[in-house]
Amino acid sequence: NRFEIALILWRIGKKAFVDRQKALLEEAKSKRSIKIDDLYRFDKTQFWKFCKKERGSALHIKMAEIDFVNYYKNLFSADLSISKKHKDIEKCVEKKFEELGDQVLPVTVDKEHIKQAFDRLSLGKSVGYDNMCAEFYRYASETSVILVVGWIIREMLSKGIIPSDLNVSLITPIPKGKTQSLEASEFRPISVSTTLSLIFEDVIRNMIVLDTHCNQFGFKARTSTKHAFLVVRETIEFYANRGTPCWSASLDATKAFDKLWRKGLFYKLIGKILKLGH
Repeated sequence: NRFEIALILWRIGKKAFVDRQKALLEEAKSKRSIKIDDLYRFDKTQFWKFCKKERGSALHIKMAEIDFVNYYKNLFSADLSISKKHKDIEKCVEKKFEELGDQVLPVTVDKEHIKQAFDRLSLGKSVGYDNMCAEFYRYASETSVILVVGWIIREMLSKGIIPSDLNVSLITPIPKGKTQSLEASEFRPISVSTTLSLIFEDVIRNMIVLDTHCNQFGFKARTSTKHAFLVVRETIEFYANRGTPCWSASLDATKAFDKLWRKGLFYKLIGKILKLGH
C-alpha cells in the first residue's frame, strides 16, 4: 500500500541523507587537515595563531596537585598477591643487584652511538626537568659535547649509579575525553623526560639483544600496532568470506603501565645487555 511505499522511500532518503552528512564531514575534516599542514609548512606564524585559538576553546579543569600525589602513591603501593614463582624471581633480581654491588665494570661507549642518539632526538618538543632542549644536543654535537655525554653515560653504566634528577619527569594531566570529572583516575598523565635520559635510553637500547615474541607488533623495529590490526582484520575476513563463525576476545589491563612489575622486567633484562655482561 501507499504507507509501506512511503516508509521505504523515507528509509532510503534517510540513509542517503546520513551518507551525505558523513561525506561532508569527512570532506571538511580533510580540508581542515590540509589547511593545518599548509600553515605549518608555509606560514608558521599563522599556524601558531591557529593553535592558540583552538587551545582557547579547550576544556580546562583545575585539580589539586595533592590528589594526584595520593592517587599514584596508593596505586604504586597496592598490595598485590604474588605466587611463589614471583617471589623466586624477586629474590633472583635482588641477588643480581647484590652481586653487582660496588663493582666497576669495564664499559665502552662508542662516540658514534652518542652522535646517532643526538640525531634521533625529536625536535620542537617540550623541555624536561633539566631545561635542556633536544636542539642543544642536535646542533651543538661537537666532539667535546659528545665526549662529555659519553663520559657521563659510561660512568653511570660502569658504576651502576644514576643521578636522582635524571629520572625526574614533568607530568601534565590530560582529561580522558571530554570529561569534567575531578577524579584522578579520569586523567591521563603525559610525562616529559629529561633529554639526557632519552639519550641514555637510546644508547642502552643499542646494547640490548632483542628477543621479542613473534606475535609482538608494538615497540619493535619495522612493525607497529597497525600490523596487528591488519592481522586481526584479515583473519576475520578469511572466516567471514567462507561463511564460518569467528569469535574474538580482547583483554585490557587497567593501569598496565603504571602497575608494571618492575622486578619482573629487570629479571627479563638479565643477560640481555651485551656490552655489560649482565
